[in-house]
Amino acid sequence: MDETPLALRLMLVDFVGAAYPPSREVRIVESRSELPSVLAGIAGETQQKCHAWLAWNEDGHTRFVAGEFVERACTADCDAHALRVLVHDDDGRLLASATWARDAGGRWYLWNR
Repeated sequence: MDETPLALRLMLVDFVGAAYPPSREVRIVESRSELPSVLAGIAGETQQKCHAWLAWNEDGHTRFVAGEFVERACTADCDAHALRVLVHDDDGRLLASATWARDAGGRWYLWNR
């Protein structure tokens, strides 16, 4: 897999779609200028590190998830990358972080390093 920011963003979008299916219609946040200032700062730091972020508005809250590639050793039939995911609240506080990977069938599972 190419380790470009686009490839990382697509992997993050795939993860978020699987892990956080919206309960109702959401509005995707397209640019940092649409984020609350504290999240815009986190988004800027994320981009400087060549990592990806994804945000959406749902139920009056901004959902913000950042991600980065993590290399892992595995067999030839699996994705050689895992995704470290950081979930922040509206105020920029880190709520959770974990490393996830996909199996050969494309299903996500928690990967313990």
